[in-house]
Amino acid sequence: MQRWLGLSSIRASSLHRKLERLPTESLQELCHQAAKKLATMYCDASLQSLGRLAAVDSSMVTLGSKRAEWPYVSKDFHAIKLRLSLGLVNETTSYPLRTVLSTAVVSDNDDEVLAALVEPSDVTCDFDRGAK
Repeated sequence: MQRWLGLSSIRASSLHRKLERLPTESLQELCHQAAKKLATMYCDASLQSLGRLAAVDSSMVTLGSKRAEWPYVSKDFHAIKLRLSLGLVNETTSYPLRTVLSTAVVSDNDDEVLAALVEPSDVTCDFDRGAK
């Protein structure tokens, strides 16, 4: 990131100020480039014969109703769902391929959620229980 930004050094104390000025789209693109490079450089030979693999799972984060109204599920329950597609490099290493955030009422089996998580189509996805 330091080289990409053209900085000779990055101090922790100034990192926050620098990040505030960067467009999030640029940071997202940098993350995707790093993930692609990781996938091609470090893929375990035993997994290469299987093709590209990804594990797909989700986690729910409950938020207090006073902290956030937008993830409303019911009067006393506000939550978001984080869904991840993780590219598998070897038995112990993975990297994020895709991320989908939504309110908790959106189903893991929602067609739009699944379409966003399983791209690109050359990846074999291993879903946790309950997915289509």
